[in-house]
Amino acid sequence: PDLKWEERPVAFISGLKEINKDSLKDHLQQFIDSGRISKFWIPDEFFIIDDFPRTSTNKIDKKVLKEKFKQ
Repeated sequence: PDLKWEERPVAFISGLKEINKDSLKDHLQQFIDSGRISKFWIPDEFFIIDDFPRTSTNKIDKKVLKEKFKQ
């Protein structure tokens, strides 16, 4: 949790065995520099997961993700 904003953006990435988190942040920084997205949309952290947890209606279960990766 963030003291000022209460929550901060994070990203969950599935389907990739290996990823360089620094190069991913650099790639996202290019979008910021070009004005395509705002800086506050850049995730503070990236979590690599095997598969997304699903609800009974096959939607991504955000509650499970929050609990599993709570910091």
